[in-house]
Amino acid sequence: MGRERAPAAGADRLMIREAGFLAVWLMAACGGSSSHATEPAPAPEAEPATEAQQVQAIADAVNAEAAAATGCWNKASAGHPGVDGRVVLEIEIGQQGKTAAAKIVSDEIGNQVLRACLLTTWRAHQWPPVLSPGTVIQLPPYVFVAPEPPAPDEVGAP
Repeated sequence: MGRERAPAAGADRLMIREAGFLAVWLMAACGGSSSHATEPAPAPEAEPATEAQQVQAIADAVNAEAAAATGCWNKASAGHPGVDGRVVLEIEIGQQGKTAAAKIVSDEIGNQVLRACLLTTWRAHQWPPVLSPGTVIQLPPYVFVAPEPPAPDEVGAP
C-alpha cells in the first residue's frame, strides 16, 4: 500500500488566493468592480405554453404516476377483492411546479386507503413550467377493475 501524502503547506491558502484572483479578474474583464456592479439585463419573457404543450404535460404526469396509482390500488384492494370503480382527482398547480391542492371530485369506490394514497401521490408531484401557478386540472378518471373471482369448478382444478 502506498503512503498518502499530506497536502502541501499553504495549499488551502493558494486556492483562496486563486479564487480571489479569479473574482478580481472577472470584475476587471467585465469592466466592473465590487462597488460599482451593474445590474444584469432582465431575462426575456418566455412565450406562453401552447395548449398542446399543456395537454402533453398532463399526459406525461398521468403516465409518470401510473405505477404509483396501481400501487395505491394494490394496497387498497389487499384483503378487499371488490375494490373497483372510478376515481377522479382535481389538481391545482402552485408556485415552482408544486401541487398547491389536490382533491377527489368523484369516487365510486369509497375506499379511504385508496383515496389517501392517490392524494399523497399527486400532492408530491412536480409539474413542468408549461403549467402556470393557479392552473386547475381535472385528471382523466382512474378506472380500477377488480379481477373476476375464479369459477367454483376452477378452484380445485390443476
